[in-house]
Amino acid sequence: MANNQIELKGFFVKDQAFKEELFGETRVQKFVFLVPGYVDSFGDKKGKDEFWELSIMGDRIDEFKLPKTILESFKAKVTCYINSKLWYQKEDIQREKPQFSIYAVVAKIEHVK
Repeated sequence: MANNQIELKGFFVKDQAFKEELFGETRVQKFVFLVPGYVDSFGDKKGKDEFWELSIMGDRIDEFKLPKTILESFKAKVTCYINSKLWYQKEDIQREKPQFSIYAVVAKIEHVK
């Protein structure tokens, strides 16, 4: 696996609607993926659940053929490319040392099993 890839094991959640939008000229499909929290050997939940917003872009939407709405929960192993993005407020760009406004991690799906 490349340095900027992660593998998530979790669930596409029942009744989770996918959101499809345009980013410039490119179609983007976004949805939330649930990674359950850690459970110890006694079955007690020790970790918190993680919710990831994942995206598929362009022609890969047709390649994956995921439905618009998940009708049943199902397990999946998802490999994603991750990167991060930093957005500045317009008025901060003029400063010598601008403060950032939003810092986000972006996860794009490479493979679903």
